[in-house]
Amino acid sequence: MDLSTLLSGYADQAVTLVEPGGNYGDRLIYLGAERLVRASGIVPRRFRHAEFMRARLTAGEVVYIHGSGGGVPFWSGTPIMALRQAVAQRCGAVILGPTTFSADRAFVRSIFRDLVPKCDRVVAFARERVSHEILMSVAPSWSEVALDHDTALHLSPADLPIVSRADGEVLLAFRQDKESPLGFRYPDGAVDPTRTAKSFDDWLRMHLRAGRIWTNRLHSAIAGAIAGVPTTLFPNSYHKNRAVWEFSLAGRGIEWLDRPDDV
Repeated sequence: MDLSTLLSGYADQAVTLVEPGGNYGDRLIYLGAERLVRASGIVPRRFRHAEFMRARLTAGEVVYIHGSGGGVPFWSGTPIMALRQAVAQRCGAVILGPTTFSADRAFVRSIFRDLVPKCDRVVAFARERVSHEILMSVAPSWSEVALDHDTALHLSPADLPIVSRADGEVLLAFRQDKESPLGFRYPDGAVDPTRTAKSFDDWLRMHLRAGRIWTNRLHSAIAGAIAGVPTTLFPNSYHKNRAVWEFSLAGRGIEWLDRPDDV
């Protein structure tokens, strides 16, 4: 079961898209999912996280919570809160979009702890094989587990703004947050585009005008993959980058390096 096939079965129902928050890379996830939703003939309504947590769902209403890297214990937990909120209400299907989950099985098991589902169906997607195996091992019997690509990868170059590429310019896009790998040596000139960009459009332009991208931010690499910018991806602090690269990006020409010694 892939996400496109699943969504196409709900074209005649009310579908709510829940944005759990995040950075500019998460905005790419939302845009890709919305493209997929509309291709399925669905006209959705959208909620940001705080709005959704106050919302009252209706019978038959389908809830789609955008995927992310939020299935880990050190971020805000908003996708998990939204999932638990939806599952406990009388509604139709509750779908968690392609997500990366922590290798801590006890933590992933706690996502579903004490839940008594009142919705018609629960489907949780992993976006790479490591998280899929983890989810398969701990998800309750009343849920369905599936595997599909990060929804940003449903975007094409035609979905992006036209930007003149500076062929000699290299974007060194390296994260400076909780997912920075321990002991990672940042190359000279490195920036964290999530922190330096003034807007989502500015973030996009930073990537689209580059002649090459070196990064350990997953969606900087995905932006490069969509736009056809030569890109090399490096590790983050856990399995996310490597696992998504193996499942989705290696076949799209994105390179992998374990350390930035040659940048």
